[in-house]
Amino acid sequence: IQQAGKALYAAGLPVPAVGELVEIEGQYCQVYDRNQGRTFADELLTISGPEEECVGRLAPLFAEAHAKIHLAGDLGVDLPKQKEHFAEIIKSNSALSSEMKSAVLERLAHLPERNIVCHGDYHPFNILQSPEGPIIIDWSGVQLGDPMADVAWAVMLCEGFRRMMPEIDEAVVRFTKIYLERYFALTGAVYEQIEAWWPVVCAVRLADPVPELYDWLLEEIKAGL
Repeated sequence: IQQAGKALYAAGLPVPAVGELVEIEGQYCQVYDRNQGRTFADELLTISGPEEECVGRLAPLFAEAHAKIHLAGDLGVDLPKQKEHFAEIIKSNSALSSEMKSAVLERLAHLPERNIVCHGDYHPFNILQSPEGPIIIDWSGVQLGDPMADVAWAVMLCEGFRRMMPEIDEAVVRFTKIYLERYFALTGAVYEQIEAWWPVVCAVRLADPVPELYDWLLEEIKAGL
């Protein structure tokens, strides 16, 4: 994580400056430059409707920050491999039947294996607003892989937020739509590339204990396969 953080910062990407590892009460902790500001989610959770100004303002910034990471190229860092990480989680997921595991792993095997730096947990709670623009935090899941999986994960998390917080349902739908349109315009990606990863990221997410999303994730995995 430290190596990746320093490489991302050196490349001029919107991430906190990385300090040293320090030991506190027997635990090693990574020091980062302090960035004050609200997260994108903090602002989105206070809105009253989908047409509010912040939705149209934050969604393109969300896309642009994500695209900057994926377009940065080879940063020369040694990180966990996305497909290997996903496979380990899926294999150990007791919520999936053996048949579903096999089907998801088969899909995963045929998906692109790339070496692009991916955040691993990109969502509005991990983007801070600052005077200099968005700052992307929480790089604990950073990995090398296909950016389309990273985008599919972000969309899936946004959809989960929408389902758990119906009061912002329409706003999140609009936010996600604008995010994808802007990301596609910047990178040349297409929706079908995101869709191919959908059952895989849903299966990985199912390993987390989120009871409100359990049935929905299972249905999405079945439908995506």
